[in-house]
Amino acid sequence: MGYEYERAEQAARKYNTRNPYKLLDEIGAVTRFDYSYEPSGLKGFSAILNRVMFAVINGHLNEHDRRIVAGHEAAHLILHKKEILLSPA
Repeated sequence: MGYEYERAEQAARKYNTRNPYKLLDEIGAVTRFDYSYEPSGLKGFSAILNRVMFAVINGHLNEHDRRIVAGHEAAHLILHKKEILLSPA
């Protein structure tokens, strides 16, 4: 399997969950639902501000799509934390 798959499996074992919201909580991320985006607009993003990790999810999405976006943003924070920290504001 690929690198990303292996890292996802590693995280699931380490934190004993496949629930994306619990995973975000376990890695110390703050999860927020934002209703200022259009339902068909931005689905979510992750950021690190003042050493605090954030996962922001479009609140207009249905629960299934929210879970997918939460998992996607958790993956960014786990796999690319260094790059996010080094990216310009």
